[in-house]
Amino acid sequence: MRSGVELAPEWFVPPEPMLTGVRAQMVEQSGVLSRGQALAGGLTEGEIRARVASGRWQRVHPGVFAVHGGVLSRSARLWAALLYAGEGAALSHQTAADVLGFRGRPDPLIHVTIPSARRVRKQPGLVIHRADRSVARVPLPVVSAAETVLDLTDVATCLDDVLGWVTRGCAFRTSPDQVRRAMAGRKRLRWRRDLRVALGDVADGAMSVLELRYVRDVERRHGLPRAVRQRATRRNGRQDVFYEKYGLTIELDGRAFHGDEQRGNDRRRDNASVARREATMRYDWADVHDRPCAVAAEVAEALIARGWPAASLCACAPGCAAAHLRQP
Repeated sequence: MRSGVELAPEWFVPPEPMLTGVRAQMVEQSGVLSRGQALAGGLTEGEIRARVASGRWQRVHPGVFAVHGGVLSRSARLWAALLYAGEGAALSHQTAADVLGFRGRPDPLIHVTIPSARRVRKQPGLVIHRADRSVARVPLPVVSAAETVLDLTDVATCLDDVLGWVTRGCAFRTSPDQVRRAMAGRKRLRWRRDLRVALGDVADGAMSVLELRYVRDVERRHGLPRAVRQRATRRNGRQDVFYEKYGLTIELDGRAFHGDEQRGNDRRRDNASVARREATMRYDWADVHDRPCAVAAEVAEALIARGWPAASLCACAPGCAAAHLRQP
């Protein structure tokens, strides 16, 4: 899988006859070198200063230079942050999610984690974290996807953000089992109980925050039977929620707009369900988020009509819409 950051091509790095010994390093690092690397390549301190003074090079952070005077690429800025942070540094948090490909857009701040035994001075545009994390190269050094999911959930301010990081991380770069193993190595972790439940639901097939909310707030909280998640159909893709014994499908749509192609797919899937003598009910984010009890009552009523005895059906609170369906 491709990372979310494109590396600068070799032609981006200008020729430096005195640094031929570290050219491969310059290319890998998108035209960025540390002072130590430049000195190891044969330059003197005076020659480094002269290049910066003339505009041939530019100082990015203390002791870190771009070997050109142009605009820095995203990958160059990431390498500059890593070189400044030093030994054992790895991209982390939102920046790791960008690189690993499960965040939609880059964060203007660059997050770097260094080993807990080290310290570095703050720099504008950089957020330095201190922790001992497992590191991968993709190809930049980056905190592993499972650890990144936990780092991001640990700073999340609401449960929906927690669920979003879990579903995106597990969809693109890691798995519930890997996240669980990473959890076991952390003595302190916010949202631990919610994470355990969410990881179990993701392992069962839930693939979005909306699907996790349906499991928690509609199905589980109201005692509905356990459904099959992401059931594959022969011709029409997957069904989000399928009550197999009762032939009832629940389609959950978190998008505000459906294009013509998606509407066609939905129609074909619904038609195929009818051909199999199955029924389909559709709900969006507003339904599940704003009126979960009403959704539960509607689904329960459909299940009862299809033979569910409703012995486990329960009202989640006084005034719950599912209360009137409870068996005496």
